[in-house]
Amino acid sequence: MRGGHDLNFYQPSQIKRVRIVRRADGYYCQFVVDQERTNTKKPTNHTVGLDVGISHFYTDSDGNQVDYGLSAILKAV
Repeated sequence: MRGGHDLNFYQPSQIKRVRIVRRADGYYCQFVVDQERTNTKKPTNHTVGLDVGISHFYTDSDGNQVDYGLSAILKAV
């Protein structure tokens, strides 16, 4: 399961919505919880522009180019 958490971690008042989903491999239960978000990263004040193109997957405003292909995309991330 992706993104799984123990529901005992949350208080019942934090659970905002419950959804039961049927997929080909079975039933799943999705919970939406109210959680305070903390931002621990400081802004860099550096703006980057992206150009998605034909010859390269994308080129950024710093001149970095990423070619097509899953392995090339994963290396860039």
